[in-house]
Amino acid sequence: MSFERSELLVHLQQCFGAQCQLVDATQFKGGARKQVYFLTLHNPDGSCVLYLWHDANNYFAERVAAGFEETQSDDKAPALFLAHTQLLQSHGVNTPAVLRAGKLASGHHFALVERIEGGNFDDFITSATPAARQAVCKRIHDQLLRMHGLTRSHPGLPHEPFTEHAEPPEERALQRALFEVQATAEAEAVVSAHKAEIDARLQALRIQVAPRTNYNLLHGELPGGHVLIRSRDQAVYFVDIEGIHYGDLESEHTFLKWVYAPEDYQYFARPDLEPARMAFYKFAMHVSLTYAGSCFIRRGFHNQAWAKRLFERNLDEVLQQLS
Repeated sequence: MSFERSELLVHLQQCFGAQCQLVDATQFKGGARKQVYFLTLHNPDGSCVLYLWHDANNYFAERVAAGFEETQSDDKAPALFLAHTQLLQSHGVNTPAVLRAGKLASGHHFALVERIEGGNFDDFITSATPAARQAVCKRIHDQLLRMHGLTRSHPGLPHEPFTEHAEPPEERALQRALFEVQATAEAEAVVSAHKAEIDARLQALRIQVAPRTNYNLLHGELPGGHVLIRSRDQAVYFVDIEGIHYGDLESEHTFLKWVYAPEDYQYFARPDLEPARMAFYKFAMHVSLTYAGSCFIRRGFHNQAWAKRLFERNLDEVLQQLS
């Protein structure tokens, strides 16, 4: 573990009372950046979740070094998590309550967070009836409408002020994708062989995107694993919110359309998405996920079979679009 149980107990007792005891701490396997533990408590009997910002594996080392991972750093992510939790909850977007936050003696930031009793969307749909699945999809849609309904005239993090020379999100996405192609090509021969074509395709799609002056608040990465379903009433909660930002709806919907089954995405779909933006963000997304898959494979992600599927599936999408 990356914490001392005795030190954590002090914070638990300050949160739940002097009689509180830590019975068990089980680490959730799956997070790429922060560590997540499920804590079982006694006096009071119950549970909560521990978030610990310690990116020990640094899977995306190249992107970090190039400045494309600023919102996910061990220093910046905890403050963004707290600010974004408050922002979303104030606008009726459900996220687990923060019970306590601070810094451990190790220097790593932590947060004790409400545990939503249930599972994530991916687990939920394995046994849900069609009617229950439909109802939950409609709740996700309602939460998306609340979040996406927050708009402003410039892109970026919620706390960032307006500047006349703010970089358009599509340009930022282009530069990141070009960087990811280069980084992946250095590690994967099959990408290196097609690097020039991939770069040209990205540039060609970017040129088709017209300027825009209105941006929506986006989650940025909302697969089924980041949507919690409370078992007692099927209420929906969004997690992993450090990276929420104002940007193009199309970038969010490109990802949603890819990770959710068509019968589920139909409840999230909207008619006002620009085809040229969707095409650009779709290609850039597959480039990014190809890079991510390569990083997970090379740097020992715990689920290598999943990492390999991620790499191969997205590489296939990239190469298909070249032809």
